[in-house]
Amino acid sequence: MYETWKSSQLITFDQDDGQLAISDGPDLPFKFRAHCFVKVNDDLGLLTAGIGIFPTDFGFVEDYSDKTLTFHIANQIWSLVEESVLSISRISPACGVVQDSGNQGLLVVVAGGNLRTDMTNSTETWSIDSRQWSMSADLPIPLNAPAGISRPDKSAFILLGGGLDRESVFVGNGPELSKNIFQFTCFDSECQWEKMDMELSEGRRSFTAMFVPRSMAENCF
Repeated sequence: MYETWKSSQLITFDQDDGQLAISDGPDLPFKFRAHCFVKVNDDLGLLTAGIGIFPTDFGFVEDYSDKTLTFHIANQIWSLVEESVLSISRISPACGVVQDSGNQGLLVVVAGGNLRTDMTNSTETWSIDSRQWSMSADLPIPLNAPAGISRPDKSAFILLGGGLDRESVFVGNGPELSKNIFQFTCFDSECQWEKMDMELSEGRRSFTAMFVPRSMAENCF
């Protein structure tokens, strides 16, 4: 039995003394797990997908979520975007942010993940201007719980690894795990995935990825 939570915590970083601080944040409107959260910009965060517990006329029901919630960083308020829903409800997708290089604005990307009975290779983008989801270019393959990260300049969204079936192990060299790395870019609302030449040394899923300065990883090259 998996736990589903609605609490949040805030982690702040003091640039003057380099200290981290953790404090309780505002509760989400609903309980969630296996969802996706991304910082869109300095003012806004976005949560979508996952499994949630929602009120109905017959009590509370656990279901796959198509909802979109924004987190306003300055005033620390969660808001449900009523008119904005995913076309495909999913759990454990990868998400990030990409800038349309044709000046069509900033887009949140949600890709891959699990459906109720299968995995998906579908991709959806959310426009910060229209506050609506749109179907976009499909991933080359369906992936379960890949990791995603945006380039620092938001010129591309990078997707790494992921399970090739719903019950794959978390890390290893088995055929059920992907080592692939894909790059997602957009120009004038036309988006595409490209398989990169490099790959992970081991396949894995349900992990995180981040960029670090090369100076911090000198011994890795």
